[in-house]
Amino acid sequence: MAEIPQYVRIEIEGLQAQRGGKILFSQLSFSLQSGQIAVINGANGTGKSTLLRLIAGLYPPLSGTIDLSMATAQKTAPALENKNISLPRQGFSHYLSDKNAMKPQLSVRDNLRFWCRFFTDKRLGAGEEKKVLLRALDKVKMAAYADLPFAALSTGQKRRIGLSRLLTGARPLWLLDEPGSGLDQAGAALFSQICREHLAAGGLVIAATHTPLGLPADISLNLADYRPQTPEGQFYDPLQAG
Repeated sequence: MAEIPQYVRIEIEGLQAQRGGKILFSQLSFSLQSGQIAVINGANGTGKSTLLRLIAGLYPPLSGTIDLSMATAQKTAPALENKNISLPRQGFSHYLSDKNAMKPQLSVRDNLRFWCRFFTDKRLGAGEEKKVLLRALDKVKMAAYADLPFAALSTGQKRRIGLSRLLTGARPLWLLDEPGSGLDQAGAALFSQICREHLAAGGLVIAATHTPLGLPADISLNLADYRPQTPEGQFYDPLQAG
């Protein structure tokens, strides 16, 4: 697999997002660089998942910019604007929702093989692909279950496999939506270690979560602080809006 660039920086400036014609948050700005983690907090409906999808490039913000710059040993790449490039297709980010995104009737191995091919820019040889899959399964302590159908696994085991997709393709920016959902204490500890290794390798993590990741956050944002105000001076509550 390709290595993570030596230095990555993401800068978010004046971000505004809407859903269903309602503004969720406005004037959201922060920056993150290699080895750092940002944790996004907020009540349900405040836009945590929306923020991750905007950063992933799945759709554009209402206003504001999302710039990503990378440096390798050879050269520094120019800043890339979200409006001009779709980050996942260019191999910069993994976006994982709270869904495991696996076919229940397929084996664990076949499911991960699909994601390995989806996340890599070019087809790996059979031997190399096998190593990637085995490494991903080993990291989440699920190698012994590789040939079982995904449907046969417990909730916690399914979540481990879902999270192991992060290890099937090297991408510097991990965008995680409730990654700890469904994990038991042992699974959560494993995932904390996986994140720790990713950060040590120069990666970045932006996580929306109600569950502690077991890692100190370099940046902690509460989206309630970025809610727009109504003309009457009250903060807009998306859960109470008609």
